[in-house]
Amino acid sequence: MRTCTPGTPADGDAEPGRAALARRTRSLLAPGSTPDSSLGRAGGTSREDRPGSADTMERSPGALEGSPGYEQERSAALVAAGEAYAGDAAAAGGVRVDEVVRAFCEEVRGNNGAFYRRFVAASYGALWAAYSDLRPMCRHFYEVIREARPCHLYFDLEYVPAVNPGVQGDTLVDALLRLVAAELQSEWGLRLEPDWVWELDSSGPAKWSRHVVVRVPGAALRDTAAAGALVARLLARPEAAALRVRKEVKGAAPGEQHFTSVVDTAVYTRNRHFRVLWSSKGGKSAVLKATGRFATAVGAGKPPQELFLATLVCNTPPGARLLAPAEAPCQMPGAGAGGVLLSGGSRSGEVVALLQRAAAAVKVAWKHSASDAEEEPVASMAEVRRWAEGAVEFIERVAAQRAGGLPAAARTVALCGVAGTVAYSMLGPGSHWCENVGRAHKSNHVFFVVALAEGRYAQKCHDPECAHFRSGWMPLPEHLRLRCA
Repeated sequence: MRTCTPGTPADGDAEPGRAALARRTRSLLAPGSTPDSSLGRAGGTSREDRPGSADTMERSPGALEGSPGYEQERSAALVAAGEAYAGDAAAAGGVRVDEVVRAFCEEVRGNNGAFYRRFVAASYGALWAAYSDLRPMCRHFYEVIREARPCHLYFDLEYVPAVNPGVQGDTLVDALLRLVAAELQSEWGLRLEPDWVWELDSSGPAKWSRHVVVRVPGAALRDTAAAGALVARLLARPEAAALRVRKEVKGAAPGEQHFTSVVDTAVYTRNRHFRVLWSSKGGKSAVLKATGRFATAVGAGKPPQELFLATLVCNTPPGARLLAPAEAPCQMPGAGAGGVLLSGGSRSGEVVALLQRAAAAVKVAWKHSASDAEEEPVASMAEVRRWAEGAVEFIERVAAQRAGGLPAAARTVALCGVAGTVAYSMLGPGSHWCENVGRAHKSNHVFFVVALAEGRYAQKCHDPECAHFRSGWMPLPEHLRLRCA
């Protein structure tokens, strides 16, 4: 296992542990091993601290984060496995690294007490061998969901119980899976089975939180963009209104309510970090564990390693059939009345003519800031402008569909700095619908922010009451993503 660690904390007397674990893990990455192969665990901790079964992997007393014992375990497991990889990868000559190893990151505590993330490269077998021998208090790992790589369909779900009394998490997940089943059936003729669904939970009193991974046998989504497109399609269905929950908004007036989807749509952008099974966030106590439903049902008899590997988003089978839905509806979650995608609306000849004139006269301007001199341009000014103008039609379609079919047009395109961020100001009947309030403002308009290089967009608003608001990020269609040199 390789680690790339800027500013790694001192490891004290961890060297003996590193050497011992290196000897035991050296066989884990022998040439020819596959991500799904069943590999043995390295030694290093007592049997009581290891996962004996899928439902006994619990947080138990062990070395505290930041203590010498914690640092010794972490360093022995990760750094030593890196030494094993270095030797065996060289011996495997000609094997592509991205076929041998996958990317992960770990939260570790720095000398100042704050947690930071460092990246880890390892095969699935080597990661499991090291991970399963860490004490439960020491597991803070995330899978890096890399762009342009096959993945399973995955969801990050959350809401705040304090502002959603009476909301049942299981009911929300069941409603989501009905939408998933409908999309799989309509798009590819697939029938969703319970044992395709892997549900994990790390809820606490302050926040309900679950991960859901859907593994279609013998298949996988083409990449995270395809996953985002599929999620956009199912959230555009009328039934997605059942997934709306209240959200906390800082500075909201008494009695004012704000809604959002329980589905976090930001996780479909590039290179997101997705917490793995039996890990907690650094400094937090909530551990991500199987719920005991669907594929993890009590009595399913899944060995710990099988359960761990099955819940990894990027652990797709060799030769999997790659799925990619048709272009997603241009809509953010929560659009229309109560989350319903509306159609029709007023399209009088006078309004359409007005919008056509506005679109023909759209203004493009650069907005510079002092930080521009410190940032690396994602592309030339001419290239950024070309891509920004190419996205105008898409943004106009987004605004119109969110407003139930009322037409909208881009008035100005502001190129904000050198990082590829673009703001689209809108006009027309369809430019007033705001996700934050769930309706159209009487006079103020919304605008859209697009991060071309990151391949995502979001809605913001000119209304003073919505100044703090930005919708969740959603993926741009593949053909509109700026390709950085």
